[in-house]
Amino acid sequence: MMTINVTSVVMTLQAVIPVMQANQFGRIVVMCSDQSLIGKANSSAYGASKAALAQMVKSTAIDYASDNICINGVCPGTINTNQAR
Repeated sequence: MMTINVTSVVMTLQAVIPVMQANQFGRIVVMCSDQSLIGKANSSAYGASKAALAQMVKSTAIDYASDNICINGVCPGTINTNQAR
């Protein structure tokens, strides 16, 4: 769960931020989750990985704001699908 949800975003940021810095412009949107902010039953690993993303977005946004790079996290709620049931 951490590899898919966190490490993949870290690797993506490492790849795109230097290019954005060189251009002095960039926009990044990270898919977080409502579980970044609230707990839900039977999903502690997922919630922990998404909470890590949310904090990473906040800190990274501060780190690169001076390079005109805007980083945001989107936190959608649960969608009623067969997988969510």
